[in-house]
Amino acid sequence: MARDGGLRPLFVERIKAAHWVPIESWSTGKGVPDINVCLRGIETWIEFKQVSANAVRISAEQVGWIERRVRAGGRVLVIVRYQCSQGLRRKAHDELLIFAGADVRALMTGGIAAAIPLAGWAGGPRAWDWEVIEKILGGGDGMPARVQLAGGMSHL
Repeated sequence: MARDGGLRPLFVERIKAAHWVPIESWSTGKGVPDINVCLRGIETWIEFKQVSANAVRISAEQVGWIERRVRAGGRVLVIVRYQCSQGLRRKAHDELLIFAGADVRALMTGGIAAAIPLAGWAGGPRAWDWEVIEKILGGGDGMPARVQLAGGMSHL
């Protein structure tokens, strides 16, 4: 599976009303997020990550870019797919966690346990609430500041 956990094609396929622009970092410079999306007039940059444990691999350049964008009033999300197969000491997981860009440094230094997600779901793409995800991408109108996490979230 891709380093982003296959999230880019999943999001593009499930949220058709959005205008998606994938970014190829080799041509734009270091640290630029994976994709830019515009939905209902709200523009958001998204960095997709996949993890199989707590640690999130985020480069110093990515942290710098995201923090500069957030300080300038831009909207950035870090969307993490926590996915691992069952082992002797762990259960299988396929969770989606959506973090505010302002949490990027905490994610880099302390992993997913170091930040409170805006929203999260367990059970894989079929169980993730795509309607709520679309609302978050579209500016979150009518939504609480943080969506209550779905039952079964294991990272907390």
